[in-house]
Amino acid sequence: MARVNGSGILLLHSIFILSFLSHFLHGCPLHELKALLSIRDSLNDPKGELNSWEGDDCCIWKGIYCDEVKKGRQVSKLDIHGFYLEGNVSSGLLELKHLRHLDLGGNNFSWESLMPAGLGSLKDLTYLDMSLAKGIFSRCWMPEGLSSLKDLTYLDMSLAKAKSSRCTWANHLSIQWLSSLSSLKYLSLSRLYLQSSEINPAIGSLSKLNHLELSECDLEGSTVLNSLVNLSSLGFVDLSKNSISGSIPSWMGNMSKLTSLDLSHNYLKGSIPPGMISTSCRSLSYLDLGYNHLEGTIPPSLGFHMNLSYTDLSYNKLSGQIPSSVGNLSALVQLDLSDNELSGQIPSSLDLSNNELSGQIPPLGNLFVLVQLDLSNNKLRLEIPPIGNLYALALLDLSYNKLSGQIPPLGNLSALVRLYLNDNKLSSQVPHSVGNLSALVDLELRGNHLSGSLPLSFSQLSSLTYLDVSNNALNASVHPSLKLPSSLYSIDLSTNSMVGIVPEVLFQNTFKLQSLDLSDSGLSINFSSTWIPPFQLWNLFLRKCKIGGPVPNWISTQYGLSTLDLSNTSIVGSLPPWLWGFSSQLTSLNLSNNYLEGPFSPTLVRIDMLDLSKNELSGHLVADIDEHVLSVHRLLLADNKLEGRIPDSLGNISSLYSLDLSGNLLTGSIPASLGGLLSLRMLNLENNLLDGKIPGDLGRLSQIVILNIANNHLNGRIPNELGNMTQLGNMTKIFKW
Repeated sequence: MARVNGSGILLLHSIFILSFLSHFLHGCPLHELKALLSIRDSLNDPKGELNSWEGDDCCIWKGIYCDEVKKGRQVSKLDIHGFYLEGNVSSGLLELKHLRHLDLGGNNFSWESLMPAGLGSLKDLTYLDMSLAKGIFSRCWMPEGLSSLKDLTYLDMSLAKAKSSRCTWANHLSIQWLSSLSSLKYLSLSRLYLQSSEINPAIGSLSKLNHLELSECDLEGSTVLNSLVNLSSLGFVDLSKNSISGSIPSWMGNMSKLTSLDLSHNYLKGSIPPGMISTSCRSLSYLDLGYNHLEGTIPPSLGFHMNLSYTDLSYNKLSGQIPSSVGNLSALVQLDLSDNELSGQIPSSLDLSNNELSGQIPPLGNLFVLVQLDLSNNKLRLEIPPIGNLYALALLDLSYNKLSGQIPPLGNLSALVRLYLNDNKLSSQVPHSVGNLSALVDLELRGNHLSGSLPLSFSQLSSLTYLDVSNNALNASVHPSLKLPSSLYSIDLSTNSMVGIVPEVLFQNTFKLQSLDLSDSGLSINFSSTWIPPFQLWNLFLRKCKIGGPVPNWISTQYGLSTLDLSNTSIVGSLPPWLWGFSSQLTSLNLSNNYLEGPFSPTLVRIDMLDLSKNELSGHLVADIDEHVLSVHRLLLADNKLEGRIPDSLGNISSLYSLDLSGNLLTGSIPASLGGLLSLRMLNLENNLLDGKIPGDLGRLSQIVILNIANNHLNGRIPNELGNMTQLGNMTKIFKW
């Protein structure tokens, strides 16, 4: 074996010293490196967030921050928030003695894994986030030793989801130790079950506290709010979704630093203290008192908060008029006063839906930053005022009122996403300026008195997915150059008085269209026999459209149809075989009131509603009809020319609740098997050639509401069993035969 002489030993020793000094000066201390590696090895890292935790210099690892000190560097910050880590945090965490910032939040740890017994030994901590993304607290206690963290200013132990804790109402978490954290400025314990009686002694003395979140903590009683009376530094308060009762204390109006207050979803009563929204709270920008039992009027001082951007007073019992000062809220983004008992005329501002507001909408042009305006479900009248200056408006809902006149110019509302003007008395034509609303997704104009046709500018609505202009007075033809936008999913032009033929070019770009309703629109459908539409519809409604000829062949390309209504369209000929090919998806098929002829020979139709009434269908019902029409709820074949006997197998279709075979040429007796249709609500066999006795088995139809067997050739006595039909509402026609 070769010997190492003295100079060699000296060289090796020098290399070791240099290596040690290099690591000490440029990397993190070895004991901290080992501690971090033990933490890494103790956790499951499904997203590979800790892949950088390799090598000798932990100070360059993701989430690790070091401070420069005289003797080298030391780990001062560990931030692995939102890494989606799982498992138990290693006790090696306690070796990081110089930590000032520790953020383990937003991961899927368990409670115990976040609290080694000596967590309180990290005396330098000023920031501690132990919030959980998906964890479960399996014991109802807090980490030992946290009370010794005297320099702590930030503490977050909240849960991401309510009731992830197994702590019950009888075993709430104790938080008395919080009173010793006198430097605390930020505290979040949301979605932990806490003891209401401890709020005052535990939190009421934290005079430096600026941010407090205790949402969904099972707090109750009328003393919780008064526990905060001495916390004059509070800027953010969230006590929502508890069971806090009593009235809102008047001293809350003296919280001059308050910017956000959320007391929603509690049981607060009484009136809103005028001082609470007075000029003393000049900084208030967010106020949510919704879903309580507050009464009285809205204080006029509400309008003096120039910084107020969000206000929710919905779902209370507020009454009286809305103060006119609300129109002064120049920073307002959303105001929700819905579901109260407000009356009188509307001021200049918001969400005021579901009230009893009347009169005219006042000018709104000064609310430049308003994002949502909801005045739906009121009693507003007269014309819509100019609103073209509401440049930030994304939602405008004036539906279900009594507004009249024209739709005002809207072309400047470039941010508008949803426009609901339905169910009013608006007249004249749809303005061309609507086509300039490039961000518009939903447009609902149904239930008005609009005339004319769709503006050619609608082709420019590149974001539009939903268009409803049904139940109006549209009376012109579709412009031959109009192309519906490619983004469209649903269009409804039903119940109008339009004229002319629908041009194929209208649908040239509608690759995403899923629902088309032209029922009773006055339009004619006469696409070429070779036309193949670009869309695949789920729902097609063409009731009372002028089609004529056989069932249009282009419909055979719509393989995903769920609902098809071609009733009263003057179609002729026989039922095409491809019609039964939709059986796996089709839930409703209505071809009634036409001139269809030939036999009724469905093939394996799984369908909820099949209506072929008022046609010219002939021939016999197939003996095994239960194998041809499966799972049907409504089978309507009235007023055809069907003949022969009613097959016994019809009684095997247990899903039936409406069966109408009236107005045919059916003979023979009423099958006793129909008594097995226990879900049947309506049975109509009138105006046939049926004979024989009424089967007593029909008495088993205990849910039936309408039974009509009049105008046949029945004989014999009325079975006593029919007395079991306790829901029957139409007795007069049973006995007319």
